[in-house]
Amino acid sequence: MGRRALAAAVFAFATACASHPRVWVFTAPWDARSNTAVVRDVARGATLITGWIALDTLGGLPEALFPDTLRSTRGERPARFTIVSSYRGDRFHPEAVRRLAADPVARSRAADELARLVAEERYEGVVLDLEALAVADTADLTVVVGALAAAARRGGAKDVSIAVPAYDTAAYPPRLLLPRVDRLLVMLYDQHWAGSEPGPVAARGWAAEQLSTWVAAAGADRVVAALPVYAYHWKPGSPGETVGWDELQALARQSGREAGRDSISGALRLQLGDSGDVWLSDGPLLAENLRDVRAQGVRTVAIWRLGLEDPAVWRILGVK
Repeated sequence: MGRRALAAAVFAFATACASHPRVWVFTAPWDARSNTAVVRDVARGATLITGWIALDTLGGLPEALFPDTLRSTRGERPARFTIVSSYRGDRFHPEAVRRLAADPVARSRAADELARLVAEERYEGVVLDLEALAVADTADLTVVVGALAAAARRGGAKDVSIAVPAYDTAAYPPRLLLPRVDRLLVMLYDQHWAGSEPGPVAARGWAAEQLSTWVAAAGADRVVAALPVYAYHWKPGSPGETVGWDELQALARQSGREAGRDSISGALRLQLGDSGDVWLSDGPLLAENLRDVRAQGVRTVAIWRLGLEDPAVWRILGVK
């Protein structure tokens, strides 16, 4: 190969690599589909968020709810992150955050236990997930995030982020959170959710607009764009059920109907008549989302969640 041809090949390779973001993938250890995907190593090259630590609803003490799926299926210890959440049972518990903020002794115990759990599992990163808080809780949130982030770093975590709702910079103010965490993970999904009317999980334009608000407030290098790869199946008179690519394909075969691209949102939609309506964020929509993410300068994306995705997403993300 001549020098010019070699230089062109190197440039093309570097350009291709640069076009792919850093990828974090959330797993769901309670879901066999997610665990199977972990075993099959379908997201090779991505950082997997396999740990699940929840705050006790009474005292806020962190507890590992599930065995770490990646550790249990492999002999080695690859780089892994964990989530630390106030979700317990069937909802988020903002009262756990309020109690920790009000009780320095409980907060110190919670911090020590989190540091121990992170060190024991050698987690390289932590994503705090303290949802369902209001503007009135901002001071409490700031105190607790500061304590948990410091504890995670004490346990060896090199990256601490907090998940923030796409639409709420008031209850989760960047100016107060950024001094305490490395990045804000913006959840660009559930524009329509299980309890809403049917619609896209995250329309392309909606996701890009929400992301731009956080980029303007925090800077692109301090933002992680979290994107959906799942669907909701709304049946008449019932809340939406979370389903994935495989379920949508099965529903299409059973019904004899074909899913089509919604021209406004970019989502894949399967209309089932009396059997309901399915809206999926699939590979082609993710590709469009990534163009918008790159255009805003964001270089890290997170995927919610492993086991539900269109298989094409891994090629699009460049992790397999």
